Amino acid sequence: MKEFNIVRNIINTEFCNSQKKFLYYGKLPDDTFNPEETVLPAVSLYFNLIDEDKVIPMVQEFGKQQFLSDWGVRILREDSPMFHPRGYHVGSVWPLFTGWAALAEYNHGQYLQGYSHVMNNLLNYRFWPKGYIEEVLNGENYKPSGVCGHQCWSETMVFQKTAKSI
Repeated sequence: MKEFNIVRNIINTEFCNSQKKFLYYGKLPDDTFNPEETVLPAVSLYFNLIDEDKVIPMVQEFGKQQFLSDWGVRILREDSPMFHPRGYHVGSVWPLFTGWAALAEYNHGQYLQGYSHVMNNLLNYRFWPKGYIEEVLNGENYKPSGVCGHQCWSETMVFQKTAKSI
């Protein structure tokens, strides 16, 4: 538990960009931080690792146009200079992280936004073979990015939210 509290404190102090009200994307070799806003903090938000006063501004960002596509949440905002719609971590849409965002949103009272993201994932079933959900979708056009056509973790995001609601 001691190590948990140390890491949680580091995340909430060192990795929190108080100006943008978001977590830094990562620490660079020169000990500065990458300021890009990503959906990656959704996992920390879902597991309540972020101080409560920092949560809502971050969760609400996932519902803004720069993160949104009609098929899910982009990993990186489309107005970022790093954005590339097929980039694995720099602009594509992962059903996995769309699901994590939805779980975080539900967990912090952003129900309509969370529902929208669950539906983004659920509706993906209409476009590919039964039981298949793409791992990575293009962040600009609704098409696969060619990574993995049958990704279990992409499929489980619909089940996790559905099972938690029952």
